[in-house]
Amino acid sequence: WKDRYDDINAFERHLVRNGTIVLKFFLHVSREVQKERFMERLDRPDKNWKFSLGDLKERGYWDMYQDAYEDALEATSTDIAPWHVIASNDKPWARVETLKRLVETIESAL
Repeated sequence: WKDRYDDINAFERHLVRNGTIVLKFFLHVSREVQKERFMERLDRPDKNWKFSLGDLKERGYWDMYQDAYEDALEATSTDIAPWHVIASNDKPWARVETLKRLVETIESAL
């Protein structure tokens, strides 16, 4: 994984050197809210298409995924391309926070 993380960081350095603004957002949802959203997908026919039986299996690995996300974010968050972790239990609030970061970054680049 270290080589992959190094490659990601090198690619992002290349992008920034060539004038690209790199913004990375990690939309974090709690385990409880994820479960609520899964249940809603089952309860609402218009959302059934979003549900997969594989989702249930993967929830069993929640702690391992959290560790992996933490490792990846830590290894690939740099001064030139930091990760923005957005608490996303509340979707409208998460969208506002994401847009705020986007606008702030663009304004600071002008």
